[in-house]
Amino acid sequence: MIKLTTLGEQHLPHVPHHFARGVPDAPSPALPTIHACVRRTALPTLDACGDTAALVDKLPLPTNPLQRAEVDALARDTIDIDVVLRASGTLTGVGDRARAAVERARKLGHPEGLAAALRVIASIHHVNEEWSAELTALREATVAAAGARDDRMIAELWSKQLRRPRA
Repeated sequence: MIKLTTLGEQHLPHVPHHFARGVPDAPSPALPTIHACVRRTALPTLDACGDTAALVDKLPLPTNPLQRAEVDALARDTIDIDVVLRASGTLTGVGDRARAAVERARKLGHPEGLAAALRVIASIHHVNEEWSAELTALREATVAAAGARDDRMIAELWSKQLRRPRA
């Protein structure tokens, strides 16, 4: 976030214009300060990193064909469980299937599958208004997603933790 408080009240009307277009129509005394703030708060790009693949790639799938097939089957089952939950609710026995998927993922030691299965468990707890159990599942899923290096799922799980109703 760029600190606009150092600019002073008289320069604040110019600020959105400078950020939106980058070049002002008329010179503004706030422009040097704005550029200084932007330079100071800018993050380095990934080009400066020695191993960008390690930062952006997810955890690879197992090389063993049997384990890979089991991981793929677990992913399909988790998607199916999630679809049944969204379409029919929790009275369809989907909770037992989701708990079985979590146990399969734990046995496999595959963090991405575990995170996905725990996300479904958290959804089941949310539908049943079991807030503390939902939070526990979301926290465990977030840790598993971090182990899988799945930034998108981490962000989703964190946002669900922040949006969930307070008990």
